[in-house]
Amino acid sequence: MNQKTITNILNSVNLDTWIISDTHLGHKNVLDFEPNRLTRMLIDGYFADEHDTWVVDTWNSIIKPNDTVLHLGDFAFKGVNDFIKRLNGNIIFVLGNHDDKPKAQKWKGSNVLDGFYFYYNNEICKIMDIDDQLFSGFIKELGNIKILFSHYPVFHNCEYDRKNKLINKRIKLLENIYISHKCELNIHGHTHSINSTFDNSRNASLENIDMRPQKIREIILNNHQHKFNWNI
Repeated sequence: MNQKTITNILNSVNLDTWIISDTHLGHKNVLDFEPNRLTRMLIDGYFADEHDTWVVDTWNSIIKPNDTVLHLGDFAFKGVNDFIKRLNGNIIFVLGNHDDKPKAQKWKGSNVLDGFYFYYNNEICKIMDIDDQLFSGFIKELGNIKILFSHYPVFHNCEYDRKNKLINKRIKLLENIYISHKCELNIHGHTHSINSTFDNSRNASLENIDMRPQKIREIILNNHQHKFNWNI
């Protein structure tokens, strides 16, 4: 991804950008470990085998074709291009552990972050010494809050993730970046219906945002436990 493209992508993210994570489209067994989805689907008038249709319909009832949407990983297990075509909005993808590498054919023509980016003197820079193609995310200041956007949560005490060598490595790297760049908030996915044990975090997983995309400002304000210099 060239510098002009990544600059345009990240400059388009603001407090009114829509955000969501862990849609798990094309994932046959997603309802087995997230029964809350099935409950909501039935309430919304969908059958158990209509998960993907339910996610797409809910998304398109909120997102307009020209809206910007930030997706924080685990987008689709198959049919990536087909789902992108069916969903409204210009989608920016941060990669999750169930996504494919950024240069995979299935992502062709999509706005996929191919690494970790941050602003320095109003210029967008990339951390270059990372050999993990699925390590993806960025830091941006919004509303006077320096936010790290990632798939994984930082400083989250989860035994499963800490035992997974690859995921644990990514989380530790994110934690080092969070500290060294003096971030104030982490907006993440990955944990689905379980919230992070780190207070300065917001969970954008589908199950935690009323099963629908929300705006970044909504995510920040929801259930906040710490006072920031709010300008949102």
